[in-house]
Amino acid sequence: MRAYSAINRPVLLVKKADIGRTPAEYRFASGIRVCVLWNEVGRTYGLLCPVAFVRGLRMKITRTGLAAIMILVTQVGCEEFVNPKAGTNAIPVLHCIIPTSGAGTDVKPEVVLTRVYDVDGVDPSVNRIDPSILGAEITLFHRGKSYRMNERSYPRHDTSRYVTNQSHYWTILPALMPGDTVSLFARTPQGEVLTTSTDMPQWQYFETSIEFAAGFTTDLNRFIVGDSWTFTWNEEENHIFFPRLRLWYRKYTDSVRTLYSREVPLSYVVRNGVGIPVYPTYQWSNSASYSLSSFDSVMTQISAGDPDKLRYKIDYFTFTLEECDRHLSRYYSSVRGYLDEYSVRLDEPVFTNVTGGIGIFGSYRSTSVEYLVDLAYVHSFGYQ
Repeated sequence: MRAYSAINRPVLLVKKADIGRTPAEYRFASGIRVCVLWNEVGRTYGLLCPVAFVRGLRMKITRTGLAAIMILVTQVGCEEFVNPKAGTNAIPVLHCIIPTSGAGTDVKPEVVLTRVYDVDGVDPSVNRIDPSILGAEITLFHRGKSYRMNERSYPRHDTSRYVTNQSHYWTILPALMPGDTVSLFARTPQGEVLTTSTDMPQWQYFETSIEFAAGFTTDLNRFIVGDSWTFTWNEEENHIFFPRLRLWYRKYTDSVRTLYSREVPLSYVVRNGVGIPVYPTYQWSNSASYSLSSFDSVMTQISAGDPDKLRYKIDYFTFTLEECDRHLSRYYSSVRGYLDEYSVRLDEPVFTNVTGGIGIFGSYRSTSVEYLVDLAYVHSFGYQ
């Protein structure tokens, strides 16, 4: 039996039948008891019984959701049979994420094409028949030209489940520029037709709250600049962003020089006297603010326990922003969710933009900027 949590991931359920109770009633591992009905029309689960048993968890339900539950409960009892696989169809599943390249850089998209499969029982991991679709005709279209994709097979690293070769389709596209559209047409050996398209994200330009004359430093007048360094970029409707800030440095061991990097957290929160780093995650907003004290902490941590600070040479910081197109953004949101950890989704399908099947065909762009570091700031830690 499946259910979805606030981030639409499968949540562990315990059949009450397994502990001597009715088969239509289930209990969340956290203690919430519900009755589950399979909707054969919508092929979705619904939680039909009121929450009657909560241990250490505050359940939140919207008015609409609660009204729908109350109506359904009047029509369906908790003793009805549950069929979690009603209406399963072996439809094609297509997956392809295209990185947007810079000028003059070719791109090599890869498409994975499989099929929805059924198993005896409700555990999909028992399947031993590879669901990959071989022999399909897949073509990409870009700027009025077509690019036929080639099929490639290679041995699997893990053969505990499938022993056949792993396969995917690939081709080479010329440099993809901001705003370019890439379309896909696929036909399976069974005659099924799949179509989809994606638009490449635009270039991103950054503005920062602090301009450094001689490189980054935290030795600043905080009354004037504040306590954080904020990055702002162009806002794009229905696009999600993944910001990352890293310190790059080298460490010398004898005559060997090794390059390392360390991510800088947005801030630290103190729990039980210990500073816990808080890193950025996916977001819809177009800014990220880093506490200046986070930089001091990272600079100190890279040589923790090593008295020879001169073995470390600081290179620079990089701020990297990954931006997803609207299709990939909606897909990511559907599998990660908008709700908080105390909410349960009643009916939230995973997003798909593939006509004729299901899956995701999307694109993303990664933009990075380097920031030099003030030598006086570097020397204050004993580094080169």
